[in-house]
Amino acid sequence: MSLSQHSDVATRALQESLQRLRETHGRTKADLHRADENLSASLMNITVLEKSLASAGEKYVFMQKFRDFIAVICEFLKDKAPYIEELEEQMQRLHEERATAIVERRAADDADEIAVVETAINAAKLVLSKGAGTATAAAAAAAAQTAAAAAREGSNLPPQLDEFGRDVNLQKRTDLKRRDEARKQRRARAASKKAASFAANGNSSQHIEGESSSDESDSDCRAYQSSRDELLQTADQIFSDAAEEYSKLSIVKERFEGWKKLFSSTYRDAYMSLSAPAIFSPYVRLELLKWDPLYEDADLNNMQCARFAIQAYSAF
Repeated sequence: MSLSQHSDVATRALQESLQRLRETHGRTKADLHRADENLSASLMNITVLEKSLASAGEKYVFMQKFRDFIAVICEFLKDKAPYIEELEEQMQRLHEERATAIVERRAADDADEIAVVETAINAAKLVLSKGAGTATAAAAAAAAQTAAAAAREGSNLPPQLDEFGRDVNLQKRTDLKRRDEARKQRRARAASKKAASFAANGNSSQHIEGESSSDESDSDCRAYQSSRDELLQTADQIFSDAAEEYSKLSIVKERFEGWKKLFSSTYRDAYMSLSAPAIFSPYVRLELLKWDPLYEDADLNNMQCARFAIQAYSAF
């Protein structure tokens, strides 16, 4: 083989080796690029996992603290429930006794008024049965007035002695006089209050028929108010032995709102929208003890606890 042929063979061998080296270099560069990409992805995954781990840690700490808060407040409200129920029963009993006394007083007043009217009518009929005319009508009217006055004072009830010589009508006459005097005092007080309302509000009277001033004596009002104030003072002490985070509805509401804002999924999974009313109920029930709509001009929307509860129920 000639020298030129040997040089051609060597040249082709070198070219083939160079081609193989180029291909190997290309594959090495591609592998290096993929390694760089995998490294970048791994670093990003590490960052995401670190953030996720930190978030999970914060969530875990928050939920552990909130679990303790829920356990304490549930136990706290469970212990207070009997006292709240007892106060509600006593307040209801107080309202019932007041209403019963007013109904009985109205019934007695109505019976007295009916007896007075019947006595006056009978006296007028007796005079009119003797004849007709202007003089007879005037006499009948006078007789009716006299009979009505006697009936109000009970003087139309003659003494009636029992087997022991006691006047059985004496107590009736005394009761009639007492009720008549009480009616006069209540009417005077109602008229005074109405006049004061006229003076304060111009031509618009704010007097409400059937309110306590027209149906209760001063002593009854004082007794009722004293008992009611005592119950409300006791109600104010129900949560006084607890920290504010448990005794204040506004703070409790903020805690639950924070949970809902930070971890809404766990809040939803715990069905807190159904559980919130049971937690807020004791606070609202205590506040409602102060609500006396039949005898006081109190707007439910102006009561702090009720307003918080309405906002909380709508939010949760």
